[in-house]
Amino acid sequence: MPAAVVAVVVALQLGGADIAIVVTADSAVVEARYEFAAPVDTLTFYLIRLRDQDVEILQGADGVDTLTVDELPGLTRLTAYGSRLTTHIRYVVTGDLSRIPIPVPDLATEAGERHVRLRVGGVSEAARLAEAFPRLEREEDGSAVARLNDLPSFVRLPPEGNAWTLSRTSQVLVVVLLVAAAGSWLLWRRIRRLGPEG
Repeated sequence: MPAAVVAVVVALQLGGADIAIVVTADSAVVEARYEFAAPVDTLTFYLIRLRDQDVEILQGADGVDTLTVDELPGLTRLTAYGSRLTTHIRYVVTGDLSRIPIPVPDLATEAGERHVRLRVGGVSEAARLAEAFPRLEREEDGSAVARLNDLPSFVRLPPEGNAWTLSRTSQVLVVVLLVAAAGSWLLWRRIRRLGPEG
């Protein structure tokens, strides 16, 4: 009985994923390739739906799997049928390109490190890769790459060099609050030291 349980666990693991995102001025094309530890008969992926963007699933061309697409509240469910070791999903995102959704399979990731490779092409040289999610590093060919242990449900693209971002805003806010707190503390000490006579 324990051997059967182990076999099921191995069969239901994501062995690795290679996600390629190519960004242009008005769209992002995503090619996602998933490898599994053992053949899986039915694969279900969930793609979050983000505001102000549209996603078109491309099917049946260039090795792309044919999928059943179901719209759920806040999610798109993609289902691939037939025993397989790999699945290939391709789609186009238009509208708001600040965050790109990634299909996440309803499976655990195989134990180990850096089974997920994420590549983003079309990112300008001025983009601040450190402010992307997940954090990206520049490769020699100009693409931005991350090697991860787990598959993220979305990628936040890096802002341009001079763009004012939420991260920058929060950093400035923290500095302003620290200065205000220090000023309040100094004022309180001065009032306390002078006493009631002022």
